[in-house]
Amino acid sequence: MKDMCTGDSPEQLKRTLAIIGDRYSALLIRLMHDKPQRFKDFEQAIPEISPRTLSHRLSMLEENGIVEKNTCPDSPGRCQYELSQAGQDLDDVLHSMAEWSKKHLVKTEVAV
Repeated sequence: MKDMCTGDSPEQLKRTLAIIGDRYSALLIRLMHDKPQRFKDFEQAIPEISPRTLSHRLSMLEENGIVEKNTCPDSPGRCQYELSQAGQDLDDVLHSMAEWSKKHLVKTEVAV
């Protein structure tokens, strides 16, 4: 079924939300917006995420072409994660969502 105004299919949005709709994926993408990150960088930025969950989320983002995992040039045994072109495009959308939040949710208590 297509939306009569935009022509968008609900399936397209469902597929996107399957990737970024969990608790941490959007945050991980935003953390990579300006530079590659190492696993420990994510752990420091989001202390409540378990290493297992972090590993799972990064793998899922990599499998979906959002993130690229590369060997660190300065430490051959370590990896860093950076956004692919698709991830950069998605980061732009997430930035717009953050701006919307600043504008509309500043005084609103959000149930999480």
